[in-house]
Amino acid sequence: MLFQCPSEIGVGANCTTNPNKCKSDAECDGDVCKISTGKDCLSDDECKTGTKCSSGKCMLQYGETCNGANSDNCDAGLTCSNNDCKVSPGGTCSDTRACSSGAVCRSTVCRLAGGENCTGFDHIHCEMGTVCEDNICKLDAGRNCTGNRADLCRNDTRCENGACKMEAGGNCASPKEDLCHAGLVCYSDMCGLEAGQNCSGVDVGNCRRDTICHEDVCKMNAGGRCDGSFVDFCAPGTACENNYCRLPYGESCADNNQCGSGTTCDQTETVCIVFTVSFPSCVPELDVGEDCMAGAERCRTGTACVGDLCSKFHSPVFICMFSI
Repeated sequence: MLFQCPSEIGVGANCTTNPNKCKSDAECDGDVCKISTGKDCLSDDECKTGTKCSSGKCMLQYGETCNGANSDNCDAGLTCSNNDCKVSPGGTCSDTRACSSGAVCRSTVCRLAGGENCTGFDHIHCEMGTVCEDNICKLDAGRNCTGNRADLCRNDTRCENGACKMEAGGNCASPKEDLCHAGLVCYSDMCGLEAGQNCSGVDVGNCRRDTICHEDVCKMNAGGRCDGSFVDFCAPGTACENNYCRLPYGESCADNNQCGSGTTCDQTETVCIVFTVSFPSCVPELDVGEDCMAGAERCRTGTACVGDLCSKFHSPVFICMFSI
C-alpha cells in the first residue's frame, strides 16, 4: 500500500493534523495557516495573531514581541524597544510606558527626552524645552543642566550655575527669570553686553541693542540713559545731558529724547533743530469808528464790525400791530 505525502496547506486552511505543512511564508496559527510576520499579504485576515496587513506586509502591532528576526517588523509608528513594539517619537500615548526607549509621554505624545539621540527626527519629536541639534535633543535656555546634563545645553547657550544660559545675541523673550549668562543683560528680547563692557574680538557685535561697539567698549546711542556708572559711555557724537546721551544741533534724530537742550527733533527733516515756542500776543480792542475786519472779533464788547468800521451794536426793534 502506497502513502501519499500531504501537499502544502494554503493560507486560511485548517492545519490541525499537519501543522508543519502550511505553504511557504505561512505558519499554523490557531489550527489555521496564517501568513508569517514580515511576509506579503492582501488583508488582515491572512496575517497571524498579533500582526496586521500594513503596506502589503504582515506587521507586528503595539505590545507584540519583536526580538530576533522580527526586530524590524513593528508596524508604522512603532519601534522595537527592549523586545517589544512601542510607540515611536511623535506617536500618541497614554503614559510613558507606551513609548519607545528614551521617549517620554508629554501631552499624549511620545517625545524624546533631553540628551536622547534624535537622528532622523526633527525638533517636534524632542520634548518641550529641547531642540534637536547635532542629532541630540539639547536643552533650551533656562532648563536644568546639573549633574550629567551639563553638556546638554543647546549650542547657543552654556551651563551656568545649574541652568542653561543664553550667549550674546540669543533671544531672551521668555517670561521666565533671566536667561542670559553672567555679564549679559536682556534688552529688547536679546542678550547683550552692557554699556561700558569690553566688546573687542568676538564680542564686537554683541553689545545690547541700544549701544554700539566703539574702541572696544559698548557705548550708549543717542537717547540712551547715561546716569550713574554709564555717564562716560555715550557714543561718539553724543554727550551725557540730564542723564541721557544727547545729539547736538543739526544731527540726524528719530525722536525728541535724542536731541540736546534747546533743540528738538524735526519730524519732517529728522534732524535736531532749535526749539522755538510761539505764544498768542495781546492786542488792544478797537474803539467805535476804528477800521476793522469782519470776523476778526477785535471790536470792543457791545460793538460790531460793520462796513469795515467798529460800530455800536443796535438790536432791531419790531413793532407788532394787531387788527381788531
